[in-house]
Amino acid sequence: MDRQPPSVELYVQSLTPSGATHRLESILDQLDRLDRRGDIAGYDVTVWGETVMPDSLAARTDFGREVLETVDEFESWASAYGVSVERFYPTETVDSTLTGGEFTTVSLPVMAMAEYVDGRLQHVTPHEGDGIQTVSDRLDALADRDTSGHDRERDDAPTVPAADDD
Repeated sequence: MDRQPPSVELYVQSLTPSGATHRLESILDQLDRLDRRGDIAGYDVTVWGETVMPDSLAARTDFGREVLETVDEFESWASAYGVSVERFYPTETVDSTLTGGEFTTVSLPVMAMAEYVDGRLQHVTPHEGDGIQTVSDRLDALADRDTSGHDRERDDAPTVPAADDD
């Protein structure tokens, strides 16, 4: 039975991340290749910043609520699949020297990816289980599968010439 390819949402802190521009370009190239081959059903990129403060006025905006709901959705997915995303979304309580109060922040990863089929979340990276699966790891895994879920030879894998039988 053929699998429907997932649509992909790539979340980034910045479109020009300090020190990670080449990595972002590489990820976008991989997504383009997967999209052209039909391994994914398109992708979108969302810039979501470095942190979000759940109790701030900004978090009450449509975009702020969307970021917090996305993080909650990723945590629920991880819990359901026996993996963790916690280390990639650390929560910290900060003392404000200006106001004398405290506030909570949730740090967002430099890059995260979610896969959806028929609007349902199917996979999140990065996550931690037996090891850490990065966005690059997941894109490699998607490239190695065809739409029926079977492994295939990657068209970008190096080829080794056959040895001559002298």
